[in-house]
Amino acid sequence: MDGEQLMSLAHTEGVKATAVAFKPGTDANTEGTMLWVGTSLGEIMEVEVATQRILQSKAGVHARCDVTRIYRHLNEMWTLDDSGTIHIWGPDADGTPNLSSHPHQSNKLPRGHTFSMVVNDELWHATGKSVRVFSPTLDGSKPFQVLLRPLSADGTGDVSAGTQIKTHPDQVFFGHVDGKVSVFSTKDYSCLVILNISSFKINGLAGVGEYMWVAYNTGKMCVYDMEEQPWVVRKEWQAHDQPIIKLKADPASAYRLDRLQVVSLGADNKVRVWDGLMQDDWLEEEMKSKDTKYCDFDEIKAHIMTWNAGASTPHSLRYSDGDANFFQELVQSSGSPDIFIFGFQELVDLEDKTATAKRFLKSSKKKEGTDQERMSHQYRDWRDFLMKTLDDYMPADDLYHLLHSAPMVGLFTCVFVKSSLRERIRNLSAAEVKRGMGGLHGNKGAVCVRFQVDDSSLCFINCHLAAGQSQSSSRHNDVAAILDTVMFPEERDSAACIDSFTGGGDGTMILDHELCIINGDLNYRIDTMSRDTVVKAVKQQNLGKLLERDQLLVARRRNPGFRLRAFDELPITFAPTYKYDVGTDNYDTSEKKRSPAWCDRLLYRGRGRIQQRDYRRHEVRVSDHRPVTGSFRLWVKKVNPRNRAVAWMESQQGFEDLQQQVVADEKVLYLVNTCGYEEAASRKSFHRHTSATSSPAGQRRPVSHIADMAATGTSSSSTAASAAEPRKTPLDYPTPDSKPAARPELTAEQTAKYEALLDKARGYTDVACDEKKARAAPAEGSETTKTPLSGPVTERERAWLTRDCLLRYLRATKWNVDDASRRLLATLAWRREYGLEALTADYISPEQETGKQIIAGFDREGRPCQYLNPGRQNTDTSPRQINHLFYMVERVVDVMPPGVESLSLLINFKPSKHRQNTSVPISTAREVLHILQNHYPERLGKALIINVPWIVQGFFKIITPFIDPVTRGKLKFNEDMRQYVPPEQLWSADWNGDMEFEYDHDTYWPALNDMCRRRREAKLARWRAAGALIGESEEYLAGGTDVSVSGFRYEGPGLGPGAEPAVAENGSATGIGNGNGARDGDVDGVDVVREKMEAAALGGNGAAGQHEVTTDAAKA
Repeated sequence: MDGEQLMSLAHTEGVKATAVAFKPGTDANTEGTMLWVGTSLGEIMEVEVATQRILQSKAGVHARCDVTRIYRHLNEMWTLDDSGTIHIWGPDADGTPNLSSHPHQSNKLPRGHTFSMVVNDELWHATGKSVRVFSPTLDGSKPFQVLLRPLSADGTGDVSAGTQIKTHPDQVFFGHVDGKVSVFSTKDYSCLVILNISSFKINGLAGVGEYMWVAYNTGKMCVYDMEEQPWVVRKEWQAHDQPIIKLKADPASAYRLDRLQVVSLGADNKVRVWDGLMQDDWLEEEMKSKDTKYCDFDEIKAHIMTWNAGASTPHSLRYSDGDANFFQELVQSSGSPDIFIFGFQELVDLEDKTATAKRFLKSSKKKEGTDQERMSHQYRDWRDFLMKTLDDYMPADDLYHLLHSAPMVGLFTCVFVKSSLRERIRNLSAAEVKRGMGGLHGNKGAVCVRFQVDDSSLCFINCHLAAGQSQSSSRHNDVAAILDTVMFPEERDSAACIDSFTGGGDGTMILDHELCIINGDLNYRIDTMSRDTVVKAVKQQNLGKLLERDQLLVARRRNPGFRLRAFDELPITFAPTYKYDVGTDNYDTSEKKRSPAWCDRLLYRGRGRIQQRDYRRHEVRVSDHRPVTGSFRLWVKKVNPRNRAVAWMESQQGFEDLQQQVVADEKVLYLVNTCGYEEAASRKSFHRHTSATSSPAGQRRPVSHIADMAATGTSSSSTAASAAEPRKTPLDYPTPDSKPAARPELTAEQTAKYEALLDKARGYTDVACDEKKARAAPAEGSETTKTPLSGPVTERERAWLTRDCLLRYLRATKWNVDDASRRLLATLAWRREYGLEALTADYISPEQETGKQIIAGFDREGRPCQYLNPGRQNTDTSPRQINHLFYMVERVVDVMPPGVESLSLLINFKPSKHRQNTSVPISTAREVLHILQNHYPERLGKALIINVPWIVQGFFKIITPFIDPVTRGKLKFNEDMRQYVPPEQLWSADWNGDMEFEYDHDTYWPALNDMCRRRREAKLARWRAAGALIGESEEYLAGGTDVSVSGFRYEGPGLGPGAEPAVAENGSATGIGNGNGARDGDVDGVDVVREKMEAAALGGNGAAGQHEVTTDAAKA
């Protein structure tokens, strides 16, 4: 979906379109082309989307009642109006419903429709809280009402949404206005379970894969994992600014677009399309599972204290019996952590209502000063006291620095770090969230401090939530507001976001950070117990009984939407920390007699990279709360960009494998459940697409034919032939104005290194190969003679070792002679192992049938243009696709004009009728990239790329570490390609050129192979005539000069435009080449052939025809 308007239909004044649905197509290719539109006058119209024409209509069929719903059931249409009348429209002779006839059946449903859906062959119809099941049929052969009594789910609100999911095919899920989900069986119609997943109205449900997508009246969208009870929120986001009206999983998207789409419609008049497979989230999870492959982890220790100090001061602590040594003992027993976090609440007296009101109403006309000036003496006293305590009581070699202090009314956080850690910390930031008095006052809320250690992000949150036994919902809301606040500066570097933040975040929110720890007075209480019962249980040390009623733990167990479910907490083994009589060990005996509770908590979130070692309370009596501390082990990481890129590509490949399987299954489900075809035939059709065939009119077309028509793009329409006959064969040579760029002369040092490498190359006698890497023979019955892998250097390999080839490898290795020699030998071995010269035109032909790669034209520097069209991809087997690519690269080398050593790649990622998904599998891209950089150095002149989809853009970013800077500079995206390629040699289709080119495989493929064969043989003849030397000039071989490196002057046929090498009288090419690039395995038996070729090179045909080798291309 790109937002382009395809159709607009105007109605007369006072008439509204009230329902719409796609009509079944005659086959899968015509699905989605016709709409049925119901109106407020009870009329139904059939509209052709492409032409925006109303093809037919049925006025008054619903007696001027609003048509409220139109359902598609296989090849039937059901229309329902607000009076409860439902019409059943069956297929006519062409297999689709027709408005020119009357409905096959009509029935009556109850009024007051709130939701309905088709389930198998039934209609489940909800009015308020009641659900009735009906069975519409074309002939009325079954009772219309399936159940005598309606279904209902006790304790739920009105039904507002519903869906099914493929992982639970025998169940129906209903969403309710009170945030509950009820689940019914399709077998016995029983209510299986009722889930309370939210307090907000559910406006939409969609089952996608194994997850349930839920749309809320708040505009939020949640994705739930249903395998755990209660459901677990896997992802939550604000999808629309206003309520979501409709949520729909698009069943046709897999079939037509090779992806899963989920579509939401909001009251903000926006339609949004979401990735049903949640690729970004999947990749992040996969990368997290691989992080040990690309990260070096370092363990650091943190010690965290949370304490509601009740307006205590260091002075009051110092003179309190039994409390004076608390902080001294705390730091001395901490084990010398790397990070100290001290989190206080109520450092000012929040019980003093007068002082609190003054703080709230205090004028702020004066400019705020520095942090030092703004801090009250309470905060300064505690900061100074903590600094002195660490200085006095920690080991002398453990120097701690105050990293940050953050106050807000009663909240105060102090963060200290060891000096050894300080230099590794960056991106320090602090923020506050006010939650008191409707978000206006800071007596409740949070102060947050975040920073990064190496490449890991850490966030520490100090909270004071709403008080009161019955205010658990307010506390839930406080937590949600704190976690949803955008509070920190945005990280604009996308690479840094990927490395340091999580959930696709940019560091602006708490949950963007990898390691999070919450401390504070969360104020959660113990429910449904009297104070005396709680106190008694504490004295009896029956903590388990109390923890079962702890509001926080209950919410974690029962409420899928509770935001603190994302955090972990070590089991509590200590008595409640609130509320005490100050100065005593007695729980509150005041007039209010508040019940004890675990208000003071520590929670953490770190995806396996945080471990809490202890969780305890301390006996400090100057406050009505007891302090709580915890020691933590945190694992922070350093990212290795190169290894990360490898892991990312592996993850991308894993996702593509998953997507391919899921999409294949969804295609079958679409054909079976939506279009109504048989499952066996549907599955069989996707094993291999075949050409389309016709079907008798009036019958549903077999699925195999339908799928094949979609694959081949068969259509009944035809395009008028253009006035000028388009070109169908490759161009022979560049325009006269296209000149290769001159290479600089070699320096004396470079010349010496070249001579050294030449000596080494002339000494090559054998090529050592890895027999395990041998590729299978490309085609049975090939005339190619397979040479054993390891063995003597062949004639063709010696001819390949040109002067220019040696220089390319020297430049690629920065003029290191030994490295260049090793790479040359490695390439010779690879060419044998890969079977490169054994790839035949016939073997490659099936890959080329759609014209997904085309060699046509030359750029402004004379480089051949190789067009890659991923949208024309016609196979799914990547090894054969790679064979095809490098077969074509070799053909590009064949047609390179004199003085040209490189090619121009022109890549068009535009989808086509052959394929919508034009992204390249990561494993394929990695192999191609490896081969190009190692075995075709400096062969890429330019890469001109257009119509780049987002996933491919991401791939180019990811592979950047693998591409040298020079190569990166050759990539050009979406530019005016005429500046690089002369218009007359630039393809007109999508490239804005003047060359009208039409790919016709039967014409193009033999022409290309024949042209390349002739050029290879002519070059080989010139090479032999000049003495068959290693280090020959490619300029000479290509006919740019007739003087070889040895001074030999060639006087045979040229290689310019119109020139031809010597050929036999019967048209077969002379020489030992077989036209398929086959390597001659030995020189025995070819001496006579060589003599004849040399004779031909010197100007005569001789008897070459007697020793011809007929080629597949020549046969073609």
